[in-house]
Amino acid sequence: MDEDDIYGAEIYGEAVPQYERPAPSAAEADVPAYEPLYGVKQEAAASASDKEELEELRQQVADSAAREADLQAARAAEKHLLDEAATLRARDVTLQQALAERNIDNVELRRQLAAARQAADPHIAQARQLLLDPAVAAEFERLKGEADAAAREARGLREELQAAHFSQESKVGRLLMAKCRALQEENEELGREAAEGRVAGLERQLALARGAVADMRRAYLELEDAAQQLDAEAEELQLQVFMLKHQIRFLEEHEAASRSGGGGGGGGGDFRERPRPGPPPRFGKRMEPYPGFGGPNPSQEGFHNHHTPPGMGGGGGMTVGGGGGGGLGDGDRKRGVPPRDRSGYGGGGKRPR
Repeated sequence: MDEDDIYGAEIYGEAVPQYERPAPSAAEADVPAYEPLYGVKQEAAASASDKEELEELRQQVADSAAREADLQAARAAEKHLLDEAATLRARDVTLQQALAERNIDNVELRRQLAAARQAADPHIAQARQLLLDPAVAAEFERLKGEADAAAREARGLREELQAAHFSQESKVGRLLMAKCRALQEENEELGREAAEGRVAGLERQLALARGAVADMRRAYLELEDAAQQLDAEAEELQLQVFMLKHQIRFLEEHEAASRSGGGGGGGGGDFRERPRPGPPPRFGKRMEPYPGFGGPNPSQEGFHNHHTPPGMGGGGGMTVGGGGGGGLGDGDRKRGVPPRDRSGYGGGGKRPR
């Protein structure tokens, strides 16, 4: 089938007549034969590049128009500034002229003032001489006092006259009534302010009292928690002291029993070595009796019968020699019991405390 025959002769029975293509040029030699629309693509690419160039030209025209508008605005602003500068120059000239005129007037006034001072100097000297005369000064003082007394007397008489002719229709009466109303309103305003101030003060005191109560409540709760913790710690310490006391008592009884049952003056018992006891039991733990010795004392019910040393109840003896006698036994020497008291206690003797 021909390459340019799109539908082919096999489908329609015969090939579509085609025109003869000219020989490809050197630039078209590299184009594949299976691209019949290559020229259309080249035209589309050329039109796209033309569109891009057109857009660039439009953008340049818009930029030039914007620059032209900015330039015109700058020129208008420059013209306006030049006009303002000319106006300010004219105003400056006017102000300078006014200043020069004021300076001239000032110089003239100073000259006139100096002339007036020169003309008034003799009168001032004469007045000073008159005031320095004691007789003239005394006369001036007397006249001044009489004038003040007359003014006070006239003011008092005027007030008495106004009080004698007081009425609500008169001018003075209206003034007095207006003044009384103003004073009454002022007193009412002061009373309201005082009441509001008292209420506000009481509210502030109440708020402070509430804050203090809240602080005291928090402090009380904290102290209560601390007291509970201290009570718990005290109970624990008391329990530890109680346990330590019973352990000490147990050790003392055990040591006394060891001394009382030790060898030295024993009677006729078979020579047996007792078993070595372990450490003292903890509080609340039941102590098991040693094999071959008496059980715990049933009279001590409150402490689980664990404080009775082994061998002190009814049962087999725990002495090496069998009878009571002084000195330490062989087991005591092995355990390292200190020989504090070698007097010993008999079999029927009283237990040491």
